[in-house]
Amino acid sequence: MTVDDDGDLCTCGSRGCLELYSSASAIVGRVRRELEHGVASSLSNEFGDHLAGLSVEGIVAAAQGHDRLAERVLAEAGAHLGTALASIVNLLNPRKIILGGRVPQVADQLLLGPLLYNLRHRALPQAKEKLQVMVSTLGDEAAALGAMLPVREMLLADRCGQVDWN
Repeated sequence: MTVDDDGDLCTCGSRGCLELYSSASAIVGRVRRELEHGVASSLSNEFGDHLAGLSVEGIVAAAQGHDRLAERVLAEAGAHLGTALASIVNLLNPRKIILGGRVPQVADQLLLGPLLYNLRHRALPQAKEKLQVMVSTLGDEAAALGAMLPVREMLLADRCGQVDWN
């Protein structure tokens, strides 16, 4: 999903895709590039020339310590995600959005604050009226658990047989 028409080129061939701004790898990559270009940050003291060890968790910790670079990159990621979610809300009018993955789990309000701000300001009033936004508690296993559910149901149907309630 495009969130910045003038954004960088994505691996999909489009420009300004959400993946380039809000994924864990994008956040780490953005901070790493800024550090390599000499942007001041407490992360420079911690990692120095060994930026391979940089992680979302480390960036979040720096932001919680009021590191401006870390705060800015996480806020921008949240804002882009909020923009994308507002488009989805306006189109599909869901009642609940559940954010999964490592970034929302560890970044908490550093990401959610800007996300909710953009979502509230871009979504239609009727679409956001009863909308709930929450962070999944399933962690990294969410995709595997979701993929497993149809298999579980097929196995149960095979073992228990189909029940005709009529």
